[in-house]
Amino acid sequence: MNNRLKRWSLSAMIAVPFSLILVLSLDIYNDWPDLLYVVVMAMAGNFFFNFLADRHDKRLIARIKADQPIMWNVSMNSVEIGKVSDSQYAAMQRMASRDGRIALAQFFNLGRMALVVVEKLLFAIPFLVFWMVVALAIISPESYTDLVREFQKADPAEITSAMRSFLQTAMTMMFVVFGVMIVMGYRFGFRNHYSEAVNRMLQQHCNTPAKGDVQLRQMAIDPISNQKVASSPD
Repeated sequence: MNNRLKRWSLSAMIAVPFSLILVLSLDIYNDWPDLLYVVVMAMAGNFFFNFLADRHDKRLIARIKADQPIMWNVSMNSVEIGKVSDSQYAAMQRMASRDGRIALAQFFNLGRMALVVVEKLLFAIPFLVFWMVVALAIISPESYTDLVREFQKADPAEITSAMRSFLQTAMTMMFVVFGVMIVMGYRFGFRNHYSEAVNRMLQQHCNTPAKGDVQLRQMAIDPISNQKVASSPD
C-alpha cells in the first residue's frame, strides 16, 4: 500500500508540473481557472494511468499464483533457446514493472523523445511558415500584397496577437502530424526499457549470453499427458 501511494504521489509530482509548463510555454492558458482545469485534468490522467498500472499488476500476480500448466517457447533470432512457464514469465514482467531504475530509465527516454519532438517542431514551424508565404505569393499575389499591407499598418500589439494565433495553429498542426507519424511507426528515439529488461531476464533464464530479438510462442500443456495441445505466438 505504501509503495502504491509513493508511486501515485511521484507520478502526480511529474504530471502536474509538466502539464503546467507545457500549457504556459505554448501560451494556451493564462488565467487561474484555466490553470486549475489543467491541474485537475493532469491529476485525472495520473489517476487513470495508475489505475491501469494497478490492474496490470493484479493480473500479473494472479498469473503467478495460478501457476497454470502453460509454457512459453523462447526463441532468439528465430532459434529456440528454451522454455519458461507462464508464472515465471509473469514474475519477470512484474519484476521489471516494479524496478525503479527501469522506470527512471524509461522516464528519461521519454524526456529525450520529447526533446527530439520539440527539435523537429522548431525546425518544421519556420519551414511551414516560409512555404505557406511562398505558396500564398504564387497562388494569390493580391492576397499576399494585402497581407503585407495589413502587417505594415498594424501596431506591435496586433502583430504579436496575430503571430501568437498563427503559432498556436501551427503547433496544433504539428502535433497532429506527430500523432500520424507515431501511428505510421516513427518512434522519435523511443525505447521500451521494460520489454528490454524482460528479454534480458528471459535470456538469463535460458542461459543465453548472446544478444538478439527475443520472441515467445505460447504452448498450452495438458497437465495429465504433458503434451502440447495448442500453440500461438506472443
